[in-house]
Amino acid sequence: MNIDITLILTSALAAVILVVILALVVLLIYYRWRNAELLTGLAKFIRESQRHEREVERLQEELYRRHGSSDSSPQQNKDSFI
Repeated sequence: MNIDITLILTSALAAVILVVILALVVLLIYYRWRNAELLTGLAKFIRESQRHEREVERLQEELYRRHGSSDSSPQQNKDSFI
């Protein structure tokens, strides 16, 4: 009878350990997938931001060319214009 209880407890403990390990593996896979998705979105955001920045610079230069800033160049007014 004592052996039966020991066998049951050992089996239950082994099952709990396996379930915990499986849950950790699933959690790790999910977080790695989620992080990859977030990093992809962040990279897209950065590329889009850089594209917008180049577009703003191009439009500033075009604005200065059209209206002819006589006292300073677009590079000097770049920070103050924004």
